[in-house]
Amino acid sequence: MSSARRRAPAVRPRKRPAERPGPEGGARDANRRARTQDIARAALELFLQRGVEAVSVDDVVRRAKVAKGSFYTYFGGLAELLDALVEPVRDATLGALDRCEGTLRDATTREALLAGYQTLALELSATVLAHRDVTRLYLQERRAPRHGPSAPVAVLAAEIDRRAVLLTDAAHAHGLLRPLAAKVTAAIVVGAVEHLLHRALSGDDIGPLAEVPEVLLRVVVDGLAAPVSAGRDDGRAPEGGHDAARSAEALG
Repeated sequence: MSSARRRAPAVRPRKRPAERPGPEGGARDANRRARTQDIARAALELFLQRGVEAVSVDDVVRRAKVAKGSFYTYFGGLAELLDALVEPVRDATLGALDRCEGTLRDATTREALLAGYQTLALELSATVLAHRDVTRLYLQERRAPRHGPSAPVAVLAAEIDRRAVLLTDAAHAHGLLRPLAAKVTAAIVVGAVEHLLHRALSGDDIGPLAEVPEVLLRVVVDGLAAPVSAGRDDGRAPEGGHDAARSAEALG
């Protein structure tokens, strides 16, 4: 049995039958949820095997053993179905990034910076473990075009990239990171995280998984953090260091 089948996602139908929908929690509602899960499970298996663009609605209903009309009762098309599949990962990931941004905007020491990133790593790790196959699908499809059935993943990828830049800007606000281009450093970090995740979820041996978040944190904090000024042991960035570096860039 495939990992996709072992980890069938819980999805919300995007549409509700107009006729005889039945009360929530009733027999019709239970049947509706079961059919929705059958469709979602079949779609996830096919998306992982073939890629989203190579799968049709006919393929999904054939694998799910449901009528084509049943599919369109709950979803307007493959894009809506994919959106439902990635929804739990999207909500958890963006929520974690929002919370981390708030923490970093308040951080004034390297220790606070590290704590913010550690909390983010823990939250994202929990999301990956709870949704391994959907995460693998996201990583597989994240460079897809923003149109067609893969659009929900492409839009999420762009939003994660945007939020990563906001995190970097937040850490720059108190001079806790070196004054390097935020879009470049954010892309490097996101790319490294996603590459490692894809390898791990694909079964590659990258060493003990429990050590990966700590290694990544050290790369970010030790490699990108602003140096502590001489004579200071409070973990704060050098006073005026960030502004001075920017001024030097402007003069250069």
